[in-house]
Amino acid sequence: MKTPNLNGLIRFLLLTKQSKLKSQSNFHKNEAGFSLIEVVVVVLMVAILSAIAAPGWLGFINRQRIYSLNDEVYRTIQNTQSEAKHKKLAHVVEFDGASDPPRFRVYPITVTDQTEQDKLWQSLSLSGSIKEKQVKLESNMEIQTSSDPDVKSDKKEDFENSNSGNWILVFNQYGEVVNKNGKTPVNDVPFTVTVSLPDETSKRCVMVETLLGGMRLGEGNYDSTNNPTGCK
Repeated sequence: MKTPNLNGLIRFLLLTKQSKLKSQSNFHKNEAGFSLIEVVVVVLMVAILSAIAAPGWLGFINRQRIYSLNDEVYRTIQNTQSEAKHKKLAHVVEFDGASDPPRFRVYPITVTDQTEQDKLWQSLSLSGSIKEKQVKLESNMEIQTSSDPDVKSDKKEDFENSNSGNWILVFNQYGEVVNKNGKTPVNDVPFTVTVSLPDETSKRCVMVETLLGGMRLGEGNYDSTNNPTGCK
């Protein structure tokens, strides 16, 4: 009967013990998490990627802000026209681009007192999402005048609020464009509200082009060749 090899048995036990210790060491190393160098590398990578992506993301947010504001202007004009027809009474819509953020007010043509009109201002801040110096709004009425007394033409003051000096758009009880005296303009008087970023990029607009109150949306600067539907 052979006697067990004691040296071999001791060697086996030592190897087994070392293997267990190595496994435990690796386990505790993994539990320890990332090293300081690894954390620094990850932070730097995130910072670099953020710096690259930030301008594009900011541009996207700004464009969406302009699109949303332009849609709000469109709905405001459309609702004013509907209100005039529904109540069978001429209504006025007025935009104030000098205010920051811009604002608007809608009122019956019979409200002429400045104090009463001033109570009706509403902010175009999209429920507070638009802050100061983020957007620019301009309204304009293209009045066609003539120095010839024999030629009928419209007067600029007939399309302005005499208290504020702002352009006004008036719809009569049929939803047609009239001046503040209730008279039909001699010519088509395109009314345009343009919204853009403060540097006048990402431009969008709403245009009331006909005396019947026909409206359309435009984008970018008007160009008779390259962008005939743009904003004037």
